[in-house]
Amino acid sequence: MFPILLEAYDNPLPNEMDWVLEGFLKIVDNLTGKDYTMIGECAREQLQASKTSTIKRAEKILKKMDFE
Repeated sequence: MFPILLEAYDNPLPNEMDWVLEGFLKIVDNLTGKDYTMIGECAREQLQASKTSTIKRAEKILKKMDFE
């Protein structure tokens, strides 16, 4: 589990989402099962973000995970 990242994802400070996604990107290779799926779902949600940098990070996660 990664409770600190999930808490930051659920209640991000201004401009914090990019850093949360960077954290997800760094740990995704070490996850399996529901945790892996949860990160994919979080990344998909951020494809609708208002910031281009956030969208690019989400796309990078999904590409690394081979999620469509």
